[in-house]
Amino acid sequence: MTTARRAPRREAGALKDKGVPAPDIAKKLTIKAGTNAGKSPSVASLYRALAEAEAAAVDEGLPLRPKPVRIRQPGEPGTPCKHEHACIRCPSLRLDPRARSRLVEIIANLRERIDEANNNGWFGEVAGLQTSLNEAARKLVGLDRARERQLAGPVNLGLPVIIDP
Repeated sequence: MTTARRAPRREAGALKDKGVPAPDIAKKLTIKAGTNAGKSPSVASLYRALAEAEAAAVDEGLPLRPKPVRIRQPGEPGTPCKHEHACIRCPSLRLDPRARSRLVEIIANLRERIDEANNNGWFGEVAGLQTSLNEAARKLVGLDRARERQLAGPVNLGLPVIIDP
């Protein structure tokens, strides 16, 4: 990234740190080159630039924040479904019973990440990870209950009785 592009990002970051709203920051900045030279950037462009600057700061040695835990939906690779790579929190995620061991690993990993987030003071992350842990544990209980029902065998509903009026 050139120095010319860093200066507006630094200025925008400084204004953001002072609590200035993003639309006001966008109005104060001016695009220096290109077809939109002389105009103010859109708020979306400003958010992108701020996110890129934050990512660059992370690359400069600041501690990395944990990434969200994802689990692939079994049997649906390549489908256009938005739940193909469903988050563990998603109620639409239906786990294959064979994925139980992977779910146990995910729960252990979430516990480790919660400890790490607590140690680093990432309290917002702790709340999100705790939500994921609760949902993963709920899915594990659901898998175990389904397995118990399967082991119990089929339920005898009896034969229907048809009465002629």
